[in-house]
Amino acid sequence: MLLMNDGRSIPLRNLSRALGGKIDDVYFSDNPNVFTIFGKLNKTVLVLADFMSCVYYYNYKISGKPKFFFKWIVYEIIERVLYRRLKKVIIQTNFEIKHSQRIGLNNTFKLTNYVKRSERLRKPRRKSDIIKVGIIATFDNIYSIQTATLIKLLHQSESSKIELLLAGKGSDKFEGQHGVTVLGVVADLSDFYDAIDVAACISWKGYGFINKLAESISRRCPVVCNLSALNEMEFLKDSPAVMLVNSDLDVLDYDSLTKFIDRNKDLKFLNSANEKIQ
Repeated sequence: MLLMNDGRSIPLRNLSRALGGKIDDVYFSDNPNVFTIFGKLNKTVLVLADFMSCVYYYNYKISGKPKFFFKWIVYEIIERVLYRRLKKVIIQTNFEIKHSQRIGLNNTFKLTNYVKRSERLRKPRRKSDIIKVGIIATFDNIYSIQTATLIKLLHQSESSKIELLLAGKGSDKFEGQHGVTVLGVVADLSDFYDAIDVAACISWKGYGFINKLAESISRRCPVVCNLSALNEMEFLKDSPAVMLVNSDLDVLDYDSLTKFIDRNKDLKFLNSANEKIQ
């Protein structure tokens, strides 16, 4: 059995057990050409991938922009043909399952991501008037745009009590911005979580499992997020360990952040949230 994986943290033992067969080979790729290559080798091919049509379908529904409409239609045609050639298509959330059914696929299989139990928890920072809000991501496309928006709002607010800490590939493009500290690519995630008071996990995608949110909870770091970031983690909606916001501006509300951080000092709510996501 050949498993194609686009890089997510999937428990292969659980996958093998769920599919009822041994996984002999793991191939990491999102290149559709490998379907043809391995098909000639009489391999069973499975794919774990984003539904790009799902991405653009969602973006079109919330924005109404024609560019998303055309990309949605093009990718949906491609995926209808491509994914029907596969024995099983492994995806992450109920949202994507519903989308796959909408485009006529009956070979989808849901396997939600998971986060390993962290060996070392975050070391809370010493009390300070400055709140450090952390964002860890690959800063391209949507996350780059979102971060630039947050920085612009931070500058407009003229707040000297909130600082953004950015970690991940591409974060260096924000180097030198007022109120921003760039950590770059961190070798140890603990270096990032130890340096912040709260993690911001704002998702505009509306689909997929947001790994960084689960990782933050696992490290016992309180999380500021929007409802879209809680895909497959809706049980955290009412958790005191999560601060739900409706806009980017809400992420920079100093008074709300202060109360939220103080509420999570004893880790009681974070420990409870962590038990739910393991």
